[in-house]
Amino acid sequence: MEQEKIVSDDKEDVLLEWEYRLPFLHISLLKKVLIAFGIPILITGIILAMRIGIVNGLIIMLIVTGVFLIGVFVAALVCANGFHFTFRLTADGIWSHMGKREERIANATTVGGILAGSSAATGAGLLAKAEQNVFIPWNNIKKVKVVEKHSFIKIGRSFGYKPIELYCSRENFNVALAIIRERLALKGT
Repeated sequence: MEQEKIVSDDKEDVLLEWEYRLPFLHISLLKKVLIAFGIPILITGIILAMRIGIVNGLIIMLIVTGVFLIGVFVAALVCANGFHFTFRLTADGIWSHMGKREERIANATTVGGILAGSSAATGAGLLAKAEQNVFIPWNNIKKVKVVEKHSFIKIGRSFGYKPIELYCSRENFNVALAIIRERLALKGT
């Protein structure tokens, strides 16, 4: 599932590099999906309940929820193998790369959305492509959230930028955290 290697690269001094497979039904992904779709479904249901009556609004809300759950089921089948990441802590900053399979899925979603005329699918594909290769230099790091229980480190920068979520193995969590703390101490944070 995870591989860890400490290597030195010709282009960049790599301090720690590892691969991680994030299961599709991981709690952090489920939270994001529920927030992204659950809140709009709830708001739509409330608006419909006020406009067309509580019973009819609830029926439509249940239908939309059913369609959403079918979509989650189909996505779980397509992404049953989870999502593959490569994380790299270097002398310059932190890198997060998604796997080739995820890149193909993002490309297919974008093209499919364009061909189907669906701005939502096209936007989802473009957002996925934007997260393929993310880098945060050490001097831009503003927040670090550590969840030891899940071997998880969230690296954030200023408002408006997507953070990097580092999913570590139990074996490399302490090493990664020590490198991050050392680099941030050198920076003066």
